[in-house]
Amino acid sequence: MDLPLKKITIIGVGLIGGSFAKAAKSLKLADEVCGYGRNTEALQWGQENEVLDTFFTDIQPAVE
Repeated sequence: MDLPLKKITIIGVGLIGGSFAKAAKSLKLADEVCGYGRNTEALQWGQENEVLDTFFTDIQPAVE
């Protein structure tokens, strides 16, 4: 498998998912780290603090 991957989508960006997203960003495992969840405030916080590049509350575009 060639790294970095084009995109990693984290489904559920809570404590565990957020930690995974942060590690993926710091290790540069993917060009884009995307988050999916229901808590828009938490997703926005993740993007503002550079844990996520993008986020969605709809699963379809999150995994495309």
